[in-house]
Amino acid sequence: MTAIHYTDSCSVVSSVQESANNFNLNSINAYPNPFSNSTAIEFYLSESKNVSISILDVMERIEKTISTKNLQQGKNKITIDLSELNNGIYFCKLNSKENSQTIKLIKN
Repeated sequence: MTAIHYTDSCSVVSSVQESANNFNLNSINAYPNPFSNSTAIEFYLSESKNVSISILDVMERIEKTISTKNLQQGKNKITIDLSELNNGIYFCKLNSKENSQTIKLIKN
């Protein structure tokens, strides 16, 4: 069963499989947000795994992709340089084999 989750903190919008809750929905965060050149994405993993991070524009076109391997269980932090992007609204999508989660980013 797929569930859609919305929270007020950091405009988190996600779609995950309830049986595969590998990203902690309440702990994904981007800061600073809004940002100028770079932002740090923090998230919790319930187990070690590979995660890819995609930055998408509002038309869902991929602007940047970062693949990470063997991230450790627990809290992870990845800083992303987005200085080449124009000011505007973007989405940061975290993907694992089991699920994905998307947060809204604002570049000033």
